[in-house]
Amino acid sequence: MYWDWFYRFGYSELLWVFLGMLAYTLYLLRVLRLAYQLQNQKRWVLLKTPLRILYFTLLMIALLGPTFGTSKKYVQAVGKDIYILLDLSNSMYARDVSPSRFEKARFELKNLLQDLKADRVGIIGFAEEAFLECPLTYDYGALRLFLQGLSPGLIGQGSTDFGPALRMALKRFEDSEEKTQNYKSKLVLLVSDGEDFGDDYFSTLSSFQARGIPVYALGIGTNEGARIPYKNNFIYNTKGKAVVSRLRSTGLKQIAQDTKGQYFAISKSQNEAPQLLQAIKEVQGQKIDQRAINVADNKYIYFLWVALGLMMFDFMFKLKVLTL
Repeated sequence: MYWDWFYRFGYSELLWVFLGMLAYTLYLLRVLRLAYQLQNQKRWVLLKTPLRILYFTLLMIALLGPTFGTSKKYVQAVGKDIYILLDLSNSMYARDVSPSRFEKARFELKNLLQDLKADRVGIIGFAEEAFLECPLTYDYGALRLFLQGLSPGLIGQGSTDFGPALRMALKRFEDSEEKTQNYKSKLVLLVSDGEDFGDDYFSTLSSFQARGIPVYALGIGTNEGARIPYKNNFIYNTKGKAVVSRLRSTGLKQIAQDTKGQYFAISKSQNEAPQLLQAIKEVQGQKIDQRAINVADNKYIYFLWVALGLMMFDFMFKLKVLTL
């Protein structure tokens, strides 16, 4: 119980209170000793002591910051709307990036969520099709749980197509329930190894350009590539050869360039996730929410004014208690 009270008010305030009490006690003992040596009446020495104890106590109370009663305070949330488009194609199982492309991407996304504070984030998984895994939310704990539940191959066994994921993100931004006037506070993070076999997302990019929504691309993989694990074996082509998946950064770079975003890469030799986080933070946010919260009223000022008044009274009326 004592320690709870001690931590509630903090170390620094209690330290100043203790030092103040010690200093006044030493001062009082010194005055009493001098009065005894000079044979003065101690009652004159102690005449102002109750007054000084009173205003010193009030100063201590003010220093501790007493709070009682509540008042409403309106807090504005200024941030961005971010949709993460995560590639769930089988090629993300490739292990040219340890432990695998997908595991590395998920790990870096979880780290990114830890550094985002007031931004709303949503997740869209895609392969040949796209699905909304999590709508825009401030609940980063839920986002991490959704990320943990994703895995490559969750959406069929076909090829990869950026188009459905980009169109879904754009539609969510244009939805009436999530729409804001400033599209520049919105952005898309496309995480993939770049192997895209669709050809109809170019028209979607023009819509991103018109609204000023940048797409930041994060390429996972290496130019050398790796075979794709599948059911204790590897994926083979029609000729019986193991398929080697390589990072194809050209398309990702083009998407980022066309939408005035940026491209970043993660491979064996480089990790540009920190640069990606910094680039996202530099995007200007806007007011996207306002909340009313109840806060405790700090009433220290009343104790402080009374203490100052008593101190002025003490300084104005002086008593001569020592005679030589």
